Formats: sequence, structure tokens, C-alpha cells
Amino acid sequence: MIIINSVGPSNWGATDPEFAWLDMEKLLYEKGIFHHRSVAASAGGSKDVAANISSEGRMLIEQAIARNNVAFINEPTLEASRSKRMEVYEEWSNGSPIAAYVNVGGGVASMGPLSNRTFLLPGLNTAEELRNKPANGIIFTMAHAGVQVIHLLNVRELAREYGLVN
Repeated sequence: MIIINSVGPSNWGATDPEFAWLDMEKLLYEKGIFHHRSVAASAGGSKDVAANISSEGRMLIEQAIARNNVAFINEPTLEASRSKRMEVYEEWSNGSPIAAYVNVGGGVASMGPLSNRTFLLPGLNTAEELRNKPANGIIFTMAHAGVQVIHLLNVRELAREYGLVN
């Protein structure tokens, strides 16, 4: 399993700068609850460099990445960030094919522009369904390579739909 994280939080959860998702993930790994950790992380947010977050917020994001010892994806353009992510997947897969790509959330590096949400349904999106879409984002790059895509967006709604919460 190869995990790349976008640290900049969305509207729900992981919004404490002293206990970001990477910190939670590390704790769960150390307690033996998780068996894998992120190998790399970006700032996330606008342009995948938190361009929409204050300089103080970006500094806190960089500190979270550093204290959790993961590679920092900090490229000058969104396209370069996507390319770097693909390099990380290639490096960590050691030549083995990637069986599935799981996207959680609406990160721009993974999804591409917001308009792509019309192509991406929650759950399994087969490579064949997405392969013909010209949209960009890691999801589509993986689909073009024949990798199946599992897309989890609006997790609260999915949990409700499957009876996990009221």
C-alpha cells in the first residue's frame, strides 16, 4: 500500500495543527491499528501548495510533514505535483502493478478540476469508464494505465447510505 497525503484539511476533521492527520496516522501505526503510513505528503489545498491558506497555515502544514518524516511533495505547479506523485507511486511499487487507486476526498492533485466530479461517482469507477475522459488528475492517469479507481467523497453520506451512522 502506497499512501500519499494532502495535509491541508477540508471542512471536517484533522483541523488541529498540532494533531494533523499525519500525526493521527503515526499514532495509529505505533499502536498497531494501522499497518501502513504515508510515504509522502503535499500541502494540499489550492494548486496542491495550500495557495489558499495563510503563510502561518502553510508553515504549520510543513511542520506536520517534517515531524512525521514523510517526503514533502512541494512542486511549483499542479502538473509538476501530479508528476511527482506518479514518481512516488512508481518508486514505491518496485515495478509491481498497482491493483487499485483509492482516492479519499476532493484533492485537486487527485481529482483535477472540480468539473471532474461529474465523471467520478462515489465507489468503484472502472478504468474503462474513466479511460475515455480527457480530464486530468491522478485518478484519470491511473485509469488510463488500466488501474481500477475507488473514489470516496462525501464520506458522511456514504456512511449513512451503508448504515454506518444515523
